[in-house]
Amino acid sequence: MKEKSLIIQDRFLQLVLLCFIFSCASLFFSTGKLFGGVIKIETSVAGCQIHLEGKKIGDTDASGKLILPDIPTGIYTIQASKTGYKIATESVSIDDLVHTVRFRMATTSNQDPANSNVLIDGNITGVTVFVDGRARGITGTDGRTSLYIPPGKHRIEFRLAGYRPPQIQELIVDDLIQKISFYMLPETAKPTSSKEPISSAMLFLLITFILAIIAIIGTMIYLVKSGNKKALFYNRYMVHSIIGRGGMATIYRAKDIKTNKIVALKIMDPALIRDRDLLKKFLREGESIQKLNTNFPQAPIVKVFEYGRETGTTNGRPFIAMEYLPGMDLLQHLKKRGKLTIGEVKGIIQEVLRALEAAHSQGIYHRDLSPDNIIISDGRGGNLVKLIDFGVARHEYTAVGTLDGSITGKPPYMSPEQCRGQKVDARSDIYSLGIIFYTLLTGTPPFFATNPLEVMKKHESDPVPPLPSSIPKDISRLVYRMLEKNPAKRFPNAIGAMQALQAIG
Repeated sequence: MKEKSLIIQDRFLQLVLLCFIFSCASLFFSTGKLFGGVIKIETSVAGCQIHLEGKKIGDTDASGKLILPDIPTGIYTIQASKTGYKIATESVSIDDLVHTVRFRMATTSNQDPANSNVLIDGNITGVTVFVDGRARGITGTDGRTSLYIPPGKHRIEFRLAGYRPPQIQELIVDDLIQKISFYMLPETAKPTSSKEPISSAMLFLLITFILAIIAIIGTMIYLVKSGNKKALFYNRYMVHSIIGRGGMATIYRAKDIKTNKIVALKIMDPALIRDRDLLKKFLREGESIQKLNTNFPQAPIVKVFEYGRETGTTNGRPFIAMEYLPGMDLLQHLKKRGKLTIGEVKGIIQEVLRALEAAHSQGIYHRDLSPDNIIISDGRGGNLVKLIDFGVARHEYTAVGTLDGSITGKPPYMSPEQCRGQKVDARSDIYSLGIIFYTLLTGTPPFFATNPLEVMKKHESDPVPPLPSSIPKDISRLVYRMLEKNPAKRFPNAIGAMQALQAIG
């Protein structure tokens, strides 16, 4: 009887799914332009973060490409960014065509030009290009021209007698070579839609909408009646929910069915698996942390239970099964608690130094110390401090820099040598921890600006703002030494900083 009930439920689900697929297909073919355009992003760098109207929507794959389907019609600002590269921006008008946006990612070491080279790419020769109402060029026989425009926000228009002008585009020009495309149709061209089928189309859309509602309600009824959804498994881990996302992986809350333990399961994004350098970096994180767990079991470092590839094959998605830490990161903790006492600040810094002491003794440098990589979790007798995310950690015997050649770290917490793209060691971690120390004492980091590049320049040349007079002088001296611009004047490693902190009492 139970098997017959399951068969009925399965057939009901199949019927619901068919109804939903039919409604979606009908809606698509009846409107023709339901989802707007498609944007093809092309860059020269893998792993670029792509933002649409200020919201991150994905990362470029190993070949530097990303496809954004189903973008509604309108004018959008698109940005490509990656640590170590200048932010590239382009404004594009989306209609029912496929648009290709190409970004040339320049490193932060390049000199800023006085004007930017804007490449105009169209389908018609002899089109006059207006910038802010002023004619600046005419397209050639290939429909292209090149303009030099000063940085800033500009209005771009295209005009040619006998052709319908496209929408006015707003372009934010920065210091990179940019490209803007347009497409013009003759004024005598027939519109893409007809008034004849309006009534029948409306009726068809109404039927489609009803079918979609039936499909949704039917699915909800099925889930309620079935009483049990099939769990998502990854090897021996049953996935529950998403905890967070990073530049190269997604972290899930999962259950180890062998031990019944709740774990944090970090799974590499499938689009990056073919990048051997990123793959090696990902697996190296699991190896580094597991090595520290073995040699220093008492160090406040997140524990790694298992790492490798799905199903144990050479083609499976890489994963790291880690200790699940319920709680919040240090920045969230600071916002929740408000100003911390000197004793609380010293306790947090001391625990991070303990973690760094273990890592530095093995020649492992974190290189991405920031409040969001320090977890404050609930434990018996008080809060527990744990250091996480060794994804960009480097062993002193490996190649200089990251495997993909980019600069690592977050600008507010980067050392001067990191900002210059130079070789880093334990003293770079000491500087980053000094920034965190300063932030916990004052509520804000010593160097901040809206532009990340300005923050990096401040790390290199600006003096550290004085700490409030209410801070004990011995604490202030310790923080100032950790924030020395010259690495030789800092503590050589976490052990030296720990001894100085303990001497304060």
